[in-house]
Amino acid sequence: MHLKIQGGGDGKYSNQGSCSSLVSYLEHEDLERIKQGLKAEPFFNHSGEVSGNTIISEIDNNKKKLCKNDSKFFMITFSPSKEEQKHLGLKEENKSEKIKDYVRKELMQQYAENFNKGLNAEDLMYFAKIHHERIKSANDENLHVHILVSRKTLDGRLKISPQTNHRNTKSGAVKGGFVRIDFYKNAEMAFDRKFLYLRKKEEHFDYKKQYKIAKPDELKLLIESKLLYNQKQSEQHLSFFNLLKEQDFDSDLIDHMLKGGRVQKDQSIYSIALTNEGQFQLQSIKRTLDSLKQNLEITNEEESLRSNRRKRGRSW
Repeated sequence: MHLKIQGGGDGKYSNQGSCSSLVSYLEHEDLERIKQGLKAEPFFNHSGEVSGNTIISEIDNNKKKLCKNDSKFFMITFSPSKEEQKHLGLKEENKSEKIKDYVRKELMQQYAENFNKGLNAEDLMYFAKIHHERIKSANDENLHVHILVSRKTLDGRLKISPQTNHRNTKSGAVKGGFVRIDFYKNAEMAFDRKFLYLRKKEEHFDYKKQYKIAKPDELKLLIESKLLYNQKQSEQHLSFFNLLKEQDFDSDLIDHMLKGGRVQKDQSIYSIALTNEGQFQLQSIKRTLDSLKQNLEITNEEESLRSNRRKRGRSW
């Protein structure tokens, strides 16, 4: 996984004026995909699809109390690795939908929380677009997503900048802050938990950061720790699946749970979760007879309401 936040300067990420040039740039892939008979990826935000003109209008007008030379927006770029993309599946459309869901429910939630202002993803004004190709790249796996996010919150009340020097400040004129390293690490863990992705040691943000600056003797220790971590993870992985098989979960049921599905056995519903330590965990919810009856009553009640509304010519 690779994450970066951009904004400023005189290039395409210039962010003191209108975002129109950047929105136009983000649409560069659309025409080529249409020519190839492929679907052009639409812009999307937290609630659905949105047009480029709407984005320009929304962000350019969300600048109350911002000065002329203040940043008006920022660009987050998220690029899943080749291994992560493979884990998401082979079909392009399925990968796109999973990435959209991750952006909405995980990545932008981590971005919002990192300001330490009690914000959630739905409090942000952001617009994203998936790209499948990279200019000047011959690689097969080029899937990435650009996220254009306003300097102001959706309601226009708060200024939020990932380029601030404050880090969870408790007092003074500016409270909160933004710690990029925390954002990167939390986004990584959120991806792993959501998609049940077993991340190898060399894929961890901390490991890659240390690897870049390590001296020869430190590098040797790093590599040794990587090998030990990966071996232990593999052994735990194998032990977990053997345990599932001992509990009469066959390969199809295990595969279904690894894709985020749930399995009902006897009076329980089972699913697989991933801990922050990167270990699989079997979760179960007991279903009592009373809860089953209650669910049936709720379903019957909802169907009755729909039927009555249809008779009166109304819709939900």
